[in-house]
Amino acid sequence: MKRVRWLLITSALMLCYWHVTKATVSADNVNSQYSYSVEVDDQKNTSSIQKHVSPNQKLNVKLVFANNSAQVQRLNVNFNTATTGDNGVVQYNFSNLNDRYLGNVNFAKLVNGKKLITLAAKSKVIENYTITVPRKSFNGVIAGGFYITQAKSKHGIHSKNGVSFKNVISYAIPIVLRERNQQVNTKLNLNRVNAKIHYADPTVIAKIDNLTPTLFGQMNINAKIIDKNTNRIVFKQQQGNMAMAPLTRMAYPITIDQKLNPGQYLLKLAISSGKAHWHFTKPFEINAKISQATSKSAPAHAGMPIWVYVAIGGAVLLALLSGVYYLGTRKVRSN
Repeated sequence: MKRVRWLLITSALMLCYWHVTKATVSADNVNSQYSYSVEVDDQKNTSSIQKHVSPNQKLNVKLVFANNSAQVQRLNVNFNTATTGDNGVVQYNFSNLNDRYLGNVNFAKLVNGKKLITLAAKSKVIENYTITVPRKSFNGVIAGGFYITQAKSKHGIHSKNGVSFKNVISYAIPIVLRERNQQVNTKLNLNRVNAKIHYADPTVIAKIDNLTPTLFGQMNINAKIIDKNTNRIVFKQQQGNMAMAPLTRMAYPITIDQKLNPGQYLLKLAISSGKAHWHFTKPFEINAKISQATSKSAPAHAGMPIWVYVAIGGAVLLALLSGVYYLGTRKVRSN
């Protein structure tokens, strides 16, 4: 079980690391200005930190920054608690947690070190950081990370076709602290469900809570929307290979791309991760405004298959050619 638990944690970390570096690679291809490396208590070249710790223990983290450009670079180094994004990816870019985090250990308060780094052109800087484990013993894991971005600068803003944009290169260094090997069974809860316009699309938002200090991946969600009047399944959505950070809330979006009438509905969720399974059912309402939006997002009904149009066009063309040929041969005979 211990092996499976660490496998799920590692898969979650790899998922979030792939997600962050995927965005970074595209930025690097445009403007590779700086790089970094990580050392944790003399453990070098690590992209994430997973440590067994003791209460009040101090971890020494060394970040080595290199400026590859001919200009001065300024970097922000933030220490953030891990959260769960709407797309099921563990994120480290939120300093304002709001209702994304349900725990009481703020990772930012555990880290001490410099937050603004200035790099001279073609230089290398080493910065030391200290992570202090909470005095109070804890179960499960504490998850957070270093989130490194370029500081805002007017030199980073470009204009193309009258539209301004900024190349922002960001890196995340996930950190998972575990105190004991005691297994903690993950407990999920479907907090609430509501239908709304989300990024211009009619969407049903399912607020899923991870109520335990567990970080896990390989999460699959099978969602079904049922009309309460007819008890018929009117919409389905499946998504897999997701992850959740410990003690976090995920606002899982179900985008509706077909017509749904105003009325009362049920959302049924079947969630799995490895051998763990959770099932939830919760009612919600689709009002007239959302229903109208689903009409606009629904694809238009398909007309006749294209081969029918090709066949009709071919028949018409053949008739025209036959007519021309008939008239031509008739004229020749008359002459």
